[in-house]
Amino acid sequence: MGQAAIILLQYPHIFFASILVGTSLYLDFVLMPTILKRPAGEAKAFFEANLKPTSILMAISSVITFLTGIIRGTFFGNIRSLGTLSTPYGITFLAALAVMLVMMLQGPRIGPSLLKKVWNGKKFAPNAKGRGEGHPPASLLGHGDFVGMHGADAFWVVGKKLIGTPMVLRGPGQTGLRT
Repeated sequence: MGQAAIILLQYPHIFFASILVGTSLYLDFVLMPTILKRPAGEAKAFFEANLKPTSILMAISSVITFLTGIIRGTFFGNIRSLGTLSTPYGITFLAALAVMLVMMLQGPRIGPSLLKKVWNGKKFAPNAKGRGEGHPPASLLGHGDFVGMHGADAFWVVGKKLIGTPMVLRGPGQTGLRT
């Protein structure tokens, strides 16, 4: 039963984590650049119509990924005491836990924040169309000019420090970094 339980637990963990990352990448690299090419009123209406269902999908995926990760790491993994948190497995477990917690706490704030930064009423805010086009999203906790759609942005920028995927820096306000 042990191996079967691990497989049954690992499948939804990876599946819902893939939904989180895949949806974030789609929203940041496909949907937002496409929305910003539409007329402002139409773009805002489309964004608002998609905000709630996307938020629900991301919330459900976050909770399932978080819970299955905790169960996998503790009941079926190597985390048996606080001492095991200093092992390579434990450090990886803590890093994943930290990323998930940030995503779960920050994720629900990003969509409403993006509405305020990209639109003034039914018009685009100044420089809204230049935000994020052709660039990876660059925000976590609101530190970038362009606020990406979801917490997967944690893989790119924390504050002003790149911690993952490299970005091309073209100038202030063009990459999402405040320089």
